[in-house]
Parts: sequence; C-alpha cells; structure tokens
Amino acid sequence: MAFPGTVLAEFEEVGRGLGRGAELDDVPVLQRLARREDLAGVITSARFFDVGVPEGYRDAVAASPALA
Repeated sequence: MAFPGTVLAEFEEVGRGLGRGAELDDVPVLQRLARREDLAGVITSARFFDVGVPEGYRDAVAASPALA
C-alpha cells in the first residue's frame, strides 16, 4: 500500500480515540482516507504476503531472492 504523507497523523488521531489496551488497526484509517477520496485500489496479479503475521512474514522471506 502507498499512503499520503499525512497517514501517520491519521493513525495518531485514530489512536487517541481508543480505550486503554485497545489495538490500533488500519481499517479506521483506511475508511477515513476513502471518505476523503485519498485512497485508491489497484488490481494486480502479484502474490500478496500478510507480513503482519509470522506465517506471512516467513512466506515473504522464503519467496524473496537472497540479498548479497
């Protein structure tokens, strides 16, 4: 994903509204960006890796060429 330069401020603002111990998720931020038409989607045939979970990160590393 690519975000506008203000995305960190968006996360901070959403985070301030959360209760103690609540997890900050990207969905509310994406919804805010979409409402302002600051979000675009692209259809691609590329493989997707969810690097936010250990299995996805491991799969991404395994599928990537080694860096010299």
